[in-house]
Amino acid sequence: MTDDRIDAIIRRLDVTSEPNAAFAEGTLKALLPRVQRARRADARWFSGISRALRASFGSTVALPASTRLIVYLVVLAIVLLSAILAVAVIGSRQPRPPFGNGPLMVATTDGLRRIVPGDSGASAVVVSGPTKGASRSPDGRLVSFWTTTPSGDRLEVIGVNGTSRRTLTTGLHLTWNGCIDTWAMDSHAVAAEVLVDGVSRILVADVTTGLSRLLTPPEVGALCPLWAPDGGSIAFAMKSASGQTLAVIGIDGHGLRVISGLAADVVVSGPDSWSPEGSWIYFDAAVSGQPGRVYRADVARGVSQGLTLEALGAAAPALSPDGRRLAFIVRRDGVYDLYAANADGTEAHLVLADAVNDGWSADGELILADWRPTGGGGGLVTIRPDGTGQRMVYPFPSGCTQTMGQPGCVDSIGWGQPRP
Repeated sequence: MTDDRIDAIIRRLDVTSEPNAAFAEGTLKALLPRVQRARRADARWFSGISRALRASFGSTVALPASTRLIVYLVVLAIVLLSAILAVAVIGSRQPRPPFGNGPLMVATTDGLRRIVPGDSGASAVVVSGPTKGASRSPDGRLVSFWTTTPSGDRLEVIGVNGTSRRTLTTGLHLTWNGCIDTWAMDSHAVAAEVLVDGVSRILVADVTTGLSRLLTPPEVGALCPLWAPDGGSIAFAMKSASGQTLAVIGIDGHGLRVISGLAADVVVSGPDSWSPEGSWIYFDAAVSGQPGRVYRADVARGVSQGLTLEALGAAAPALSPDGRRLAFIVRRDGVYDLYAANADGTEAHLVLADAVNDGWSADGELILADWRPTGGGGGLVTIRPDGTGQRMVYPFPSGCTQTMGQPGCVDSIGWGQPRP
């Protein structure tokens, strides 16, 4: 049927008439094969691109098959390249270390050192002289540390490459109280436990503005701060009449509440890890003076559940960044062994004997441990949670203390993740 005939039929649709059955049947037989061919062509992977090209350029000219194939391949390459660039842009917005897990920062009596794991223990001095309390930012760019002056301790920050050193506690007279400093997940601020007028308080320092403030009130003894994943609050161990409990406070200083929900004779050592979605806080505590036990507290409900047996003597829990696995230590004949388990404490197993837990790498694949084998030697090592792949990161210098539970060969360690 020609275009003229179709046009004539359309123009007479407004005329009342009875349809011709023979004509309709003949028309259907003529059009049906064309419709089926068009449907099959439309289902091809490049048909959408072809239609888009025709719509964009207004072309009704049929191109040779070889030319169409080239055009389709070019357009497909552009689409794939755009997708790759989009993924790269989105990924670049996520806070991540600039070189994988980033450098390991170690504070020693002779200076602050930068170590690149896997580089045979090679290290570079970032700050000369005694340093303490090193803690690296999650994005791998900065490290905070403490130095001692005649007027008190001073919190400082410096780039991991040794540039842009500056003080964050100018004008404040305080003493660093020894607990591990922690960073906000977006790396804009660091929280520390300090001693002011004989009271342990939480200090928050903004690394961009250089301003510091005391978060907890002077009537509350606060120890060992830990940032919430969303940056809106900080958990800490709060002194009580009978010992220590677990509490949280808003970053504005309001909303202080106890969340451990444990008996009065349970002494919380401090919060160690916050689950990625913010539901749980992992910590250890001693019960009636007995060896420690690992717990996790439900932040919303203010109750806790034990993850290890009381008699085991477990401590120092650290949750992997993805929230799936837990590392902790177990006391054995005066020393400690490194263990790993699921986040709920199940399937616990030995990872490394004679080792103390120093937390996880940013990618959650490795545990950092202070390894002190019987007979001396040892050092900082990385190991997979299944006990394989042990690698020496920083060998301890000869002559340093090797007794478990006593000051060791390094003062403090920072790898960008909260650690016990």
